[in-house]
Amino acid sequence: MSTLKFISAGAGSGKTYTLTKILGDELQKGSVQPGGVIATTFTVKAATELRERVRQHLLGNGLFDLANAMGQARIGTVNGVCGELLERFAFENGLAPTLQVVDEDQAKVLMQKTVDDVLSGETVDEMIGLSWRLGIEAWRADLRKLVMEVRANRIDPSTLPAMAIRNAESLLDKFAKPYAEDLSAQLMAAIETALEDLKPFLAMEKVTNKTKKYYQDVLNFRRALRSSRAPWSEWIKFSKNDPGKKAMTPAIEDAAKLAGMCTAHPMLHADIRSYLKTLFETCASIIENYQARKKELGVVDFTDQEALFLEMLDNPDVAAVLSDELDLLLVDEFQDTSPMQLALFLKLSTFAKQCYFVGDIKQAIYGFRGSSPELMQRLLVAFPEIGGDVRILDKSWRSRPPLVHLVNAVFKHAFEESLKETEAVLTPQRKEVTSSPAFANWVLEGANVGERFEALAGGVRALVDSAMSVPDSGSAVRPVRYGDIAILTRTNDGVDAVASSLRCAGIPVATASAGLLKTPEAALALACLRRVSDKSDTLATAEIISLAECAEPEEWLTNRLHYLRQEGEPKAWLEEGPEAHHLLVRIAALRDRLEVFTPHEMLRLLVTECDLPALVMQWCGNAEMVRLRLANLEALINLAEQYQLTCRSLRETVTIAGFLAWLDEVEEAETDALATPALDAVTVMTCHKAKGLEWPVVILAELEKSIRSGVWSISTFSEGDFRADNPLAGRCIHYWLWPFGKQSTGIDVLETIEASEEYKKSLAAAVEEGKRLLYVAMTRPRDMLVLAHNPKARSTTPWLRTLGADWLIPGEKPETPLVLPDGTSIPSEARLLVAEEPAEQEDGQKTLFWFQPANGRSEYPPLFVSPSGVEGRETTIVCQENIGTPMHVKPGQLDWNVAGDALHACLAASFTDVSAPLEQEEIQVILAAFGVGDALSASEVKAQTAALHDWVRSRWPQGIVRAEVPVSCGNGDGQILQGWIDLLVETPDGYVIIDHKSSMGSAGRLQEIAEAYSGQLDAYSSAVAVATGKKVSERWLFLPVIGVLISVV
Repeated sequence: MSTLKFISAGAGSGKTYTLTKILGDELQKGSVQPGGVIATTFTVKAATELRERVRQHLLGNGLFDLANAMGQARIGTVNGVCGELLERFAFENGLAPTLQVVDEDQAKVLMQKTVDDVLSGETVDEMIGLSWRLGIEAWRADLRKLVMEVRANRIDPSTLPAMAIRNAESLLDKFAKPYAEDLSAQLMAAIETALEDLKPFLAMEKVTNKTKKYYQDVLNFRRALRSSRAPWSEWIKFSKNDPGKKAMTPAIEDAAKLAGMCTAHPMLHADIRSYLKTLFETCASIIENYQARKKELGVVDFTDQEALFLEMLDNPDVAAVLSDELDLLLVDEFQDTSPMQLALFLKLSTFAKQCYFVGDIKQAIYGFRGSSPELMQRLLVAFPEIGGDVRILDKSWRSRPPLVHLVNAVFKHAFEESLKETEAVLTPQRKEVTSSPAFANWVLEGANVGERFEALAGGVRALVDSAMSVPDSGSAVRPVRYGDIAILTRTNDGVDAVASSLRCAGIPVATASAGLLKTPEAALALACLRRVSDKSDTLATAEIISLAECAEPEEWLTNRLHYLRQEGEPKAWLEEGPEAHHLLVRIAALRDRLEVFTPHEMLRLLVTECDLPALVMQWCGNAEMVRLRLANLEALINLAEQYQLTCRSLRETVTIAGFLAWLDEVEEAETDALATPALDAVTVMTCHKAKGLEWPVVILAELEKSIRSGVWSISTFSEGDFRADNPLAGRCIHYWLWPFGKQSTGIDVLETIEASEEYKKSLAAAVEEGKRLLYVAMTRPRDMLVLAHNPKARSTTPWLRTLGADWLIPGEKPETPLVLPDGTSIPSEARLLVAEEPAEQEDGQKTLFWFQPANGRSEYPPLFVSPSGVEGRETTIVCQENIGTPMHVKPGQLDWNVAGDALHACLAASFTDVSAPLEQEEIQVILAAFGVGDALSASEVKAQTAALHDWVRSRWPQGIVRAEVPVSCGNGDGQILQGWIDLLVETPDGYVIIDHKSSMGSAGRLQEIAEAYSGQLDAYSSAVAVATGKKVSERWLFLPVIGVLISVV
């Protein structure tokens, strides 16, 4: 094994520069060859950047050959590199030389189809019943998560039933022992008694609504209990319900006490066991069927690529080749690798002569995507034992000095239990060019989240209005713009809420949040698509009129009713007749292209033909909104292309109906991302998505979000000691389910669970991940960091308080400047922001300039034309020769176009090798393939073919004969002539063109035939002259059916 080198690269510490230098220097020294490099990155963009930077480094040092050879280096994402190597070693591993890979979206569709096939009606009914009683809202999501974790950790599906039992028993150990008697029957009896005892209270003169409601709640619970469908959360809720009057408590306390004993109910224990057993067993079945389905389709997904590659590395032949060739293994963003990728990299490192793992454990925030920070921590702990060497990049090149000092002060304390101070602290390298605040505390006043985010929007506007200076190129400064600002939230819901508040305040926003299909521009385009595909879809007509004409429902509905009263054809409303709408007429004109256009082509055509961009622009008051709406239209068209790629991978038919149904799934999954064109707009995204990005100003919101233990979610862990030779050894699934829905207080078993080692360990891991997420977020700004606080949660801000840096949280009178624990002062400010009534809309509306619309559509001739379609002219037959014997065509139904194609095929085949004439049997096969074997005689065709050969050979004995010669040239009218010359003979005097025609007729029709095809011969002659620079000396038409050759001028 080579010496492993781990480079700890904190945020902004020059990681990409270091990677470039390592690779460039090793190539320059000659210790590494381009073809011996494997470098993996997290994204395709990062891979492209690394390759080009190394190439520029080599070019700058005059190493042009090495720079040109960089294409040989395997630099890409993990899956991209795996795919390349799998193809290279396909033969050694019994794989197809080209594996068709389905991307993540296509794999999700394929997985969903597998899940639907595996889940029987009985299983679905069982899971619905169990999840209802256990208060689990998304058991299918649990199933998908479980499948992902099992595959990503290479866990044997056959071990899942045992894991289900182990998870159930470890959870139920925290519950009270099962109650021996029939708790449901006892509770039912107690409720019946309680209902009788409560009746006097309902007969009183004054009965409060609370009392009535409580009595109704008891009746509802009794009904659910009788049907055995009462959720366990209802038992808990019933045990805690307040009857409203103290005098009523004795009547209900026995029943409430029994309900509170549900944690010992044998049926609850049985439900927990059954849920986990069914879930894990179904997961194993899904994985087995998913593999079989992919094998049947001949496709693999990304996880398959990694698993196959990992297996391949155990092949001695592959290992020998890699040991010989692999000079350098370079892994970027090492902290984000999945468990299987970790196993893969450690295995590859045994073959590499040099190995660098580059990453930052402080930025390991993608546990929800399958990475394992816990496994990575265990590796780093074991690094010295396996001969690893750690190097730390200790300089910050991104942020200004005050921000670096601030982050150092926060995180050297936050990570003191897991990292050395040298691993958490950076030395600033940037020079200060502005005195503006580097840090700000914004306190958001408001009665609810909406009002607080409105206050946040006001703060953003005030920041831009203040013209605070930020560094520009070099040492210059400029006023801050909206495009310099990013607002980072913890949740996707937070992104939507912040973006909505900014838009309401007239502030331009760029966010990749879902919602494309809810935009009016997407609705209009899809209504046009539905209308063109289904004439009876008059709802699409109504949507088109509403959006295109901004018509109110009353207006188009009145029109519709009037039309029907006039006995108009319902389907043709506004498409035909005197009131026809021009847009619907255009759509109807495109309907005849449905059979030949894909959804992507039809959608693009509709956007163009119906001039949807012009309609969409009429809704916009400024150029930024125009760009956004037009980008959304393009994003919708791209979705159509994505649908077609998915269908191609899954071997499914592409249809417009299928596309529309697929869009419903996309919208439900919230993957219909809005377009993000380049605008001077505030970026709003989650902290997770911000990783790897930077902005001059970053505002952190949702700091009051709670940190929750992951004990109630599906996760993986390792049993036993870490093994570098097999990091996947002992990987297990943890899944405890909370069976009481949203009930989370006053439950004894919860206190027991929260005191358990499993819960404490899971909570500690969640706290550490919260710290790492804050590290990522707080290292995104170059010039200013803003913390947006909720004052109502000011004393209990769990996420921010995980850092143990209470001096960051503003008190009643925030200090400015901010003083760090070591006494360093940071230029800062503090603001109290209050939501204000929206001012008169100054939303950037400007005078927009429009192009004059076209006065109708211009008609153009087709770009490509066939020479056979060129109009003929008067011509002269200068020579006529009879060759061979006229053919006898048998009577019957004969398509002369097909017969002509068959004769052309026979004649062309005969000239492929003039030294080996076609046999009669071969001609018969050709004629039969065209379906004219009974109408044309193979022997006669053979005779005419031989006669033509003899004639050509006797006339031009030194000529070079070529059959079926492709020609293409312009015709002077902007069109391109494309065709094939049947026979072209090159002679010293020029070229001779011979064109075969299957025409029948007497000698009296030869002049007519010559004139009909003279245009085609002219086109061929012109093309040959242009292409070769030599003239065409003769032009002949060969009529094999009547045995005649005519020369035409």
